[in-house]
Amino acid sequence: MTTALILYNLALEELGVARIAATSDSTKSARELTAVYTQVLAECLQNGDWNFAMRTTQEDSDATPSVHNFTYKFTKPTDWVRTSMISLNNSFSVPLEDFEDEAGFWYGNTDPMYVKYVSDDATSYGGLLASFPALYERYVASMLALRTCIALTGSKELRDDLRDRIAPRALANARSRDAQDGPARRLPQGRLVSSRGTGGSNMLYNRQSGLS
Repeated sequence: MTTALILYNLALEELGVARIAATSDSTKSARELTAVYTQVLAECLQNGDWNFAMRTTQEDSDATPSVHNFTYKFTKPTDWVRTSMISLNNSFSVPLEDFEDEAGFWYGNTDPMYVKYVSDDATSYGGLLASFPALYERYVASMLALRTCIALTGSKELRDDLRDRIAPRALANARSRDAQDGPARRLPQGRLVSSRGTGGSNMLYNRQSGLS
């Protein structure tokens, strides 16, 4: 079960910098890590269809009608990070292939729609540190180390190693372990509407690649 302090000290271990006793320490290490901590957590969640952060919901349409060529408009949940799958039924046996993802909304011709998405909810899903698998902890720590490397070590060589080798390997290991814990996924056939939103995916099953 991880904590912010554990993540901080794993990052400092990657950097070869002394551990801290508390995240509130009046040290440069604690200050620099705290400055990037929230953003790094958000970015790491965005980089995979993490099983520990996956939430399934029934989404009902808004009272406001869609302004697109779709009948219904759906407001994304406040804890939404990225879409993994949208379906016509709650068993997810019938993928919804014709919809649009735009900013904070989905648009479609069926109501309700059923959604699997990565959640940053802090009580049960991706925002709950206690739910982090060990390899995901290492990935988060490597990204914390990358973001603070220059400030805490001044080493461009170490920063480049973190960016080009250590963090990508940590991400790959975390994804591989996470994929083993979940069912095999398939890409549906059919027309997919292009997305004009920010941060969303209109593909029902996101392809995972790189650090983006």
